[in-house]
Amino acid sequence: MGFLFKAKTRFNFSELERIHREAFDVYQLELKSEDSERDARMAISAKNLPNIDVWEHQSLVPIPNDTSFIEELSESGLIVHSGLKYEVIPYSVLPLKYFRE
Repeated sequence: MGFLFKAKTRFNFSELERIHREAFDVYQLELKSEDSERDARMAISAKNLPNIDVWEHQSLVPIPNDTSFIEELSESGLIVHSGLKYEVIPYSVLPLKYFRE
């Protein structure tokens, strides 16, 4: 996992995941129909989906704003979501500690 973001949103994580999956599916479908990469990206906007850079991120992983969780993450360097393990780049954990406070 290379990018960590703190964001405030009106959506809960399940809704964010659903929107992400929907946009990623639109992107993949357009690529399969032999459209250009640019056309596949434009199709996301055409569907009024907010995450127009979905092709850069195949999955979203929630990180709770919880001290013990963040401490464990800093020690292990791993996060598990939906049965998959994601390695976290060490320098990306420091901002989590900062934003937690």
